[in-house]
Amino acid sequence: DADKKSASERAVAEKSLADKVAADRVAMERATAEKVAAERAAIEKSAADKASAEKVAIEKAAAEKAAIEKAAAEKLAAAKSGWPTVGDRWTYDVREANNPEKRFNAVVEVKAMSSTSITDVLRSGNLPAIERSHKSGADLYWDGRSVFVFSPYLLAFEKLQAGKEFPSTNLGIGPCAFEPTCFFGMRVIGKETITVKAGTFDSWKITGNIRGPAKGGVGGDQELVYWYSERANHYVKFQLRRIGSGDGRYWGYNPEIDMELVSYERAATR
Repeated sequence: DADKKSASERAVAEKSLADKVAADRVAMERATAEKVAAERAAIEKSAADKASAEKVAIEKAAAEKAAIEKAAAEKLAAAKSGWPTVGDRWTYDVREANNPEKRFNAVVEVKAMSSTSITDVLRSGNLPAIERSHKSGADLYWDGRSVFVFSPYLLAFEKLQAGKEFPSTNLGIGPCAFEPTCFFGMRVIGKETITVKAGTFDSWKITGNIRGPAKGGVGGDQELVYWYSERANHYVKFQLRRIGSGDGRYWGYNPEIDMELVSYERAATR
């Protein structure tokens, strides 16, 4: 009986030891797993913190660069006569000369500037917006319906005087993109004071025309007249008139146009 009791006690002790060893192993494995998980979490947090810090640094650098570029552009604009600033906006009333009830608004806003160019966006009625970069020299583009835009920041890039001419240049826009005989030329007439909805402005008057093929009597020439104001940093009035025998249908529906400035909003005052 004593031997049986001893064997039973030994079995119980061995089982207890085995259970303890197993429990210790489980505890050690759990602790190791928790340590590995904690280390992994710490590494991931450190990586996330580093990525977040890098993102903040990049965003800060980009914001500082944008601020520097904006300040430089504004300084440039302030130093040079005729230069607008980013965010400046001009609103025009555009109407048909013979049907004034047919009208729409055109809005121009400066989007970006450099030392040699001014980029703006033209929203003409319900037509798609047109983004264009303007530099020195003669430049003419068409909104696709009624408005022809000739070097809108002319005063920023050119010193004007009566008689100054912008030589005839091949016109690669609209239907004229397919007609090598289509061209335009502009000439400074002189200074003139005019009154439009936005007020009274001392302006430079510039005229010219688009000369194109008659195309069976539907083309003909079109006269363009602009009034540029140093105070408005843009043109304040535009007229389009057809001259010659054509009726303008070569350009699609292209009526005679009167366009005048309604408001000039400087970005700094909005």
